[in-house]
Parts: sequence; structure tokens; C-alpha cells
Amino acid sequence: MNPLLLVLAAAFLIGVSVPGLVVILRAPDAIQALVRAGVKPWACDLCMCLWTTFSLVALAAASLGEPRVLLAAGPSYTLSLLVLRVVQAPYGASSPTKPPDL
Repeated sequence: MNPLLLVLAAAFLIGVSVPGLVVILRAPDAIQALVRAGVKPWACDLCMCLWTTFSLVALAAASLGEPRVLLAAGPSYTLSLLVLRVVQAPYGASSPTKPPDL
């Protein structure tokens, strides 16, 4: 496979997979308590996406035997943050209304 296509495919697949893994990793009650307490990395979207993305990219590079897959880390991280923001957005939330004039 073309190395550029391999990196792009890895970046996309990992980038869209990380937010789901972050949600799953935060689901247990013990981790939820850490999230509510603000303990890093559990409560930090940046930290969770960073470590999960880097772990998956390293695993993909090692399993494929292709070190160029490590180049997918940057785009994967950015995509995972964007997707996580959408996944965690409150359902049906409207934009804040202007407070009434007093």
C-alpha cells in the first residue's frame, strides 16, 4: 500500500476511534468519581485523547511493522478532539439566550 495512503487511513481510523474509547474508559463508576473530582488524565479531554491516540498509533505502527504510521499521531489527535467535542455535546442544547434587561 502507498505509505501516504496508509498514514492517512491510520489517521482517520484512529481519530474517529479514540473518542469512543475515551467515553468507554470513563464509563466505570470508579473512573467517573475521578472525572468528577477533576483528576488528570481522566477529567481532561486533551490528556485522554493524547494518551489514547498515541497508544493506538504506536500499536498500529508496531503491528503493521511500518514506522511511518507514527506520522498519523498529529492528525489523529486533532480529529479525535473534534469528534469528542461533538460526542460529548449535550443533546438538544440550544444556544444560550440573552439575559433579560433589568
